[in-house]
Amino acid sequence: YERHDHLFSAFLTLAAALTCYKKPTT
Repeated sequence: YERHDHLFSAFLTLAAALTCYKKPTT
């Protein structure tokens, strides 16, 4: 399931980006 793996990776990246965006980077 390469597609699933890619989607999962993209989701993790998005989640990390959102978390970083929400949290104040000091």
